[in-house]
Order: sequence, then structure tokens, then C-alpha cells
Amino acid sequence: MKKLNLLLALALLFGAKAFAQDNEQNKPSDLPRAPWQWTYTFEYDNTSDSVAYLNMEAYELHDGRILVSGAEKRRNNCGAFVGGGTGGEPHILALDADGTELGQLTYHKDGYSAYYPYVLENDQGETFILIDYNPDHDTCSSNYYKNFFPPTDHSILALYKLNDDLSVAESYEWNIPIDTAGFGSTVVGYYDGIDLFSAMVDSEGYIVGAYTKVVNSQIHPQELDSTFFFKMDFEGNMVKKVGYEACHSDCTPDAYYRMVEADSLYIYYGLRGDVGDDNDRTLFYLDKDFNMVLKRRYLQAVQLPGIQGERWRFLYPNVMRSPNGTTYMTCMADESGAKNYTTCVLYEFDDCASYWDAVPIKRFIERKTENWDMVPFSKGVDVTNDNTLYFAYSLNVGLYDNLDSWIQIEHLTPEFDVISTLYYDMPGDMMHSKVTSIDATQDGGALIALYGYDMTRPEIHYESVVKFPAEAFLSVDEAHASGLKLAIAYPNPGGNVMHIRTAVENAAVEVYDMNGRLVAQQPVTETETVLDATDWAAGTYVWKVISAGKDVESGKWVKE
Repeated sequence: MKKLNLLLALALLFGAKAFAQDNEQNKPSDLPRAPWQWTYTFEYDNTSDSVAYLNMEAYELHDGRILVSGAEKRRNNCGAFVGGGTGGEPHILALDADGTELGQLTYHKDGYSAYYPYVLENDQGETFILIDYNPDHDTCSSNYYKNFFPPTDHSILALYKLNDDLSVAESYEWNIPIDTAGFGSTVVGYYDGIDLFSAMVDSEGYIVGAYTKVVNSQIHPQELDSTFFFKMDFEGNMVKKVGYEACHSDCTPDAYYRMVEADSLYIYYGLRGDVGDDNDRTLFYLDKDFNMVLKRRYLQAVQLPGIQGERWRFLYPNVMRSPNGTTYMTCMADESGAKNYTTCVLYEFDDCASYWDAVPIKRFIERKTENWDMVPFSKGVDVTNDNTLYFAYSLNVGLYDNLDSWIQIEHLTPEFDVISTLYYDMPGDMMHSKVTSIDATQDGGALIALYGYDMTRPEIHYESVVKFPAEAFLSVDEAHASGLKLAIAYPNPGGNVMHIRTAVENAAVEVYDMNGRLVAQQPVTETETVLDATDWAAGTYVWKVISAGKDVESGKWVKE
């Protein structure tokens, strides 16, 4: 609590959303780079035949090493770049605590492809990965399942114990028929397989996870699949597995973590309504043997802010248990009715409140630009040692990943009050950046995995892992030294409206043309400041956010 009190005191001293200001003797450019702040980047040309790796989540292990879960991406014999679950192979990158590469390895299996592995540790500090292998449906690949005899007709759930060099020390695999519970076997078809969508180590030291059997509705008109919950130990024993029939359209997993443990129960966050009306979502309470104990509504329609009827779908919901016996969830609320955009939301649910039929929302915050915004596919929120939070998301992404997006990281109190808000973008003038995970590190900092491309050279793609020290979220100097920004302008390039986002209070925005002439000046009164650029000539402009007579942040903006 002492550190939290210090953070709150700093927030009150500098304003609820503001930082300390630079002084003349200590400019950001003069600061040495902290040894615990680093960036690891893998660059590849999307027009080449080279292999690329898509990073999904960065895990800090207890010994300080970083394991990055990813998937191999390569060009097939038909000329297409493929990766992930079709034609891709699971991949692990290992980094030292200072960001130095220790090694990387791909886990190939003849006739199969896979998504990203889950990284797990047991109480002895041994490292494992959990992978779902499905028949490789890339017909242009030499690994296509029909190229083998007999053709692959099942999926595989694999648990591998890793050596320090990432090689497999012990291997445990389970063959899973591609069928639907209670409906017999089906002939393997395009995309039929299993989707592993949750894995955790519970309080008793067991690996607990869930997967869905997926059936292609175009080939199998019944559109049925089933969800399976399983428990295994680290010695490769499948302790328990229970399946439930479900409708394909209602349970397709599009998230990485959907289960939490609460005392003697596991709680599964379903995506669609099962109790109540179609606009409600359902929590499934399971005992430790996966027997269904209770179903309750959450995110029911009457709880949702905004225009009712538009927020009809939630994408990429990922959950984690809070220190307070509640559950945090990050998700995208699809508001694609008339405006075609999504909102990034952080919820806290009191899912163990026994006196509510519907699970109460303790608190929530939402962030958006109305240009298609995204939460991470894997982990969007994590808890530090002092119970403060890091909440990460990508704004101004564009429906077709076509805008000059950036990553926003908020440092929050347990009550979701903002300690600081910072912006990260890959180096370059017009970069499309998206975060896939955020992890609170043992030293109080933050670790993010991200990917993106240069909009001026769209063939150049980047996969990065970035470590930020805790100090980066407490002062302007440290933020700048760590490559973070306190303000950002968008869309860039833009038209007749220029938006400036900043959490700095008691500030003003100034805009200059390339001749140094002041063309606009406006006080910052909200998180987002809107400037009318109708009368500005096309070209490049320099913007500045000024507070206490000093430049806090600046950048270039282009009017087309």
C-alpha cells in the first residue's frame, strides 16, 4: 500500500491525468536509456519469400526470462503468405531480462498447423507450452494433410515441457476426433478442428483449459460443435475432461483467456446469450469436476451504455482474476450499426455476488475514436505488485487495418482512476501499430507485444516486444526516455479536422505551418481536443502540447 499511496500522491500533485514537467537541466534527450527499458524488433518484407513470426503474447517467467508466444508465417507454393491456424506453425522466442535474444524454435508437426502456444509454469519453475494442432488446410502447402497417408483425421492437444534451449524435454499428446458431441464422426472438412481458448494453472497446480470443436457450417449444415473443459497435471495425466454440446455460431472462441478460478469453482465467460434474451451474455459456473452448477447473465442489455440495439456483439473478451475476488475483462463492443466502429472496454465484474440474478458490473471505462479500435487478442489488462493496473489497447486502427493507429497504455488505480496515460507508436512518421498483450513485470514495469507496418512502405512489417520501466509512467522525462508520448495527433494524414489526444492537464495546443507561422491555438479541456483545419492549406504542420510554458509533446501532422 505504501507504493500505491505514493502513486496517488503523485497523481494528485500533478493532476489526476498529468505528469511532472521537464526542467531546463534535465531534458528528455539528455537522459540515459534505463538498462531495464528495451525494444526487441523483428522486421520482414511481406513481398519476399522469407519466413516471419507473428508474436501474440510475451510472458515474464519467474527467473526473469521472457518467452514470446507466436506463430510462423511463410509464403506457400501458391504465392500467398499464410500463418496462424492455416499453414502456420507454433513458435516460441526466448529473450533475456535485458531483451537479448536467447533463441527461438518452431514446433513443426507433419500434416498439422497451429495457432499460438500457451506458456505455463509449474511450482518448480519448469516451463511448458500447450498447443492445439489441427489438420493443415493449406492446399498449396507440402504439409497439407491430404499429402500424407493415411490422411490426418483428428486434431491433437499437446503439452510439451521445454529445456532451457526451448527444445522439447517431455511430450504428452492427446488425439481428438473431429466430430461433434453426440452426433458421431464427420469427414474432415475445411477448417474443421479444435480451438483452444483458455489455459491456466489453478490453485491446486493443475492445468485447466477449454477448447471448442469447430465444424464448418458450409460443409456441415447442422452447424453444431461442442465445448470441452479439461484438467491435466504437468506429468501428462488427463485428470478430467467434460464436453457440452453447443451451437457453432454461439460459441466460436475469438479470445485467448475466457476462464477464471473462484474458490471452489471455475467460471467460464460465454460469448452469447444462454439465459435471458439474446442481448445478454452468460457465465457458466462449474465445480472442480466441471459439473454445471449455475448459469447467470452478465453484460445484459439493460446494463450497456450508449444506443441500445447497436452494441450487439463483443469481440476478443479476455478475463483475469483480480486481487479483490472479482474479475477484470477487456473486450471490444461492436457498435457497427450506422457508424461501423468498436469501443475498447475494461470491466470489473462482481461475479461471486450471490444475491444477484445478473452479475453486477462494479465499474467500467471505455475508450474509442470511432475509427475501429481494438483491445489485445491475448491480454489487455494486468495487475502490478501494488494492485495498480496496466490497461492497453489500440486506437484508430481502421476497419481494414488501414489507418495511422497507435497503442495507448493507461496506469490505473484499482478503482480505475487514471494515474497516467501514455501513447506508444513504432518509430516512423506514419506507422500502423497494434498491441497483442500487456504483462505487468516483477519490477513494476510493463511488457507489451505488438505488430504493425509502415504506411509509407506497406510491405515492411514489424513484430516487437517492448519493456517499459515503472518510472516511465510517473514523469515526462522517464516517459520520453522510454519511447512513450504524452500526446498524439490523428488521423494522420487527415482532412478538415485534426484531433489531439492527451491526458496532460492545464495545457494548450499550438499548430504551426512549415514556415513557423502559428495557424491555430486552443486550450486542452478534454482528453480529446478537436481543431478545425478547414482553412489550412494542404501540407505538413507541426503541433505542440504546451504546459507551464514548456513543450510537453510535439509532432508532425499532414493535411491532404
